[in-house]
Amino acid sequence: MPAPQQDPATPASIGKNASEKSLNRITIVVPVYGDWASLRNCIAALIEHAPAADYDVLIINDCGPDADLMEAGVLGMIFGHPNFRYERNPVNLGFVRTCNRAAFELDRTSNDLLLLNSDTRITAGALDEMRRVLSLSERHAVVCPRSNDATIATIPFYQRDRFADRDEARTERVFAAIAPSLPRYYTTPVAIGFCFLIRRSLVANNGLFDEVFGLGYNEENDFCLRLNALGYSSLIANHALVYHVGSTSFGTEQRATLEAENSKILHARYPFYPAAVTDFINNEYAVLDRFADIITHPNGPGKKVLIDLHHLSLAFDGSTKNALSFLQFVAAEVDSATFAVTVAAPQDVIDFFDLRSYGLRVLAYGDIAEVFDVGIAIAPVTALGQITTLNRFCAKWVVSYLDVIALRSWGLRMLVPYKPEIVKASLAYADRVVAISDATLDDAVDFFDDLGTLRSRTTVLHQGSGVSVSVPDVVDFSPTITSACAAVITGGDYILVVGNAFPHKQVRPALQALSTINLPIIVLGGPDTARDFPQMHALPGGTLTDADVAAVYSGARVVVFPSAYEGFGLPIPEAAQFQRRIVVFDTAVAREVTAALELSEQVSFFSLFSELPDRVRVAYDSDAHTSAAAPSVRTLADYNRDFWGQVLETLDAPIDQAHLRRRYAAIRSITVVSEDFLQRTAHNLHELAEIKGSQKYRLSLTIARILGPVGRVVGRGRNPGSALQMRDVDRS
Repeated sequence: MPAPQQDPATPASIGKNASEKSLNRITIVVPVYGDWASLRNCIAALIEHAPAADYDVLIINDCGPDADLMEAGVLGMIFGHPNFRYERNPVNLGFVRTCNRAAFELDRTSNDLLLLNSDTRITAGALDEMRRVLSLSERHAVVCPRSNDATIATIPFYQRDRFADRDEARTERVFAAIAPSLPRYYTTPVAIGFCFLIRRSLVANNGLFDEVFGLGYNEENDFCLRLNALGYSSLIANHALVYHVGSTSFGTEQRATLEAENSKILHARYPFYPAAVTDFINNEYAVLDRFADIITHPNGPGKKVLIDLHHLSLAFDGSTKNALSFLQFVAAEVDSATFAVTVAAPQDVIDFFDLRSYGLRVLAYGDIAEVFDVGIAIAPVTALGQITTLNRFCAKWVVSYLDVIALRSWGLRMLVPYKPEIVKASLAYADRVVAISDATLDDAVDFFDDLGTLRSRTTVLHQGSGVSVSVPDVVDFSPTITSACAAVITGGDYILVVGNAFPHKQVRPALQALSTINLPIIVLGGPDTARDFPQMHALPGGTLTDADVAAVYSGARVVVFPSAYEGFGLPIPEAAQFQRRIVVFDTAVAREVTAALELSEQVSFFSLFSELPDRVRVAYDSDAHTSAAAPSVRTLADYNRDFWGQVLETLDAPIDQAHLRRRYAAIRSITVVSEDFLQRTAHNLHELAEIKGSQKYRLSLTIARILGPVGRVVGRGRNPGSALQMRDVDRS
């Protein structure tokens, strides 16, 4: 808004280095409407912390319902304090017009202005620190302090208990513990209006509040953004603290109405504003600020655990089985009064697996907006969005590590070229790594040869069988099992080959080697490969129930597991659980698992596929059942219990603040640019899909194709497919 004429402001600080600048005098403006109790505390704090040598205080009565009582109380308190002054509006003007009157009519000095809500309480040193931050650069326009109730200036911004009241005592503890380690100030989209220190020269040149905002709300944001367009910044002074009662002038309904109406005006003027605030929240808080409440109260009640299921695909595969069994364990065994557990997964995964049926709190992956003591990645961290979420919201990590086949195999690696950096960062900065075998840990150390502390932070926990030992009748099989295959299962005494279509599973060479053996063969998990061997029966592993898999294992006489690369090799304990003979491709992992689970009687090894038929024949001609007792086989329940034990140890361990700083800085440097790129890519692909679906586009494309070469140019590369979501781009 245009600025009325007033005395020019010439602060001595402009153009000098911070060390040479003299601090400008401040006029503190306190508009008063009601709530004598909070106003009394406000004035008392100003009397104590705003000395006459540096501060003038202007208290303006805006003629609320108790204007006369407020006037008597104010005059009584400020009597004898010469730097305090009292004024009364002729009628109720509202906050916006009262502040403008103060700036252009009641205070004609060149002092900088501090607009202070009447429900605030200044603390020692806060005013001086705000003055110093304002004086550090002529580009500093507006400064606000930290508070217990001030949106993005609140400390702690994230509370462990998101429902807890933001009381002054908690803020005082957190501020005392964390503020000295925070940067002196943040550069923010806007400063918060409850305590709003403004460079007076900018008010003289650009006006103060636009009176279109009426009684208030968002007028201070408009002012900050108006100045920001001129190259001036708003700041939060992290070493200054002012308490704020909040929302004492309006009722809830009126406040919501004012906020909604004025937000429309603000967003119309500055469409980027919501994204700017989100970007500040996501990326600009220091890491100790993000986790301030957890750091200050490490042993507080209700420690929070986030179970990250970003990796789940919409199929009942091994990863899914592990994750869902862990949810079952947590729901059944973990005391919800002691630990607050939240499950985060993509919305399609939540719906497909009905994750809410487990009785745990479930959030869609993009809806996480709170901090957790520990984040758990059940499967390896491989996606940008996943590691970004863990970094932003989890003070400590427990990361599961399975294998690096997707990094060693260039065909898999090039599907997501940045994946090695994500995996490496997750292993480098996890507080605890859980590897599923010593062999796979050795492989990680070999692949990432500069992760010197990985072994010291890693615990090896062998997985176990998750297959149910109950076997249904053939009539209970899933529809995906054909009648011919069901007949083979019913007859029993067949060879079961376990794997999938990935080359390292070596299903094809195993089937080729076994093609001359005159025995019934079922292939579990590799239907596409098995189609080339019509005499064999294929089962799609991702569509079978646990009962189906149990029935298939139970009917087999020999289980063949030909995989060349595994982190653990679940088919080994699964077959052993049914006391079946197992023929396994000879790897360090297979040898380790066999020894660890004491399965040497059941397992035989082959290293050449020419050896496989003889190994299978020997196993087939042996006793159908081994003497090993099924209960001795390690189960997935054992693994889940041990894994949760690692989580408990991590929860109890103190936060290593130096490690936390390094982690946050490193991951942030990866994600800030990449995340924006992926978001823009997803948006552009969505727009392309909408364009492609439009009638105008189809008509243009038809015309272009009729025109020949021009049509080929227009049509080339225009197949964006269906609209993509952020996590789809991320996963790709």
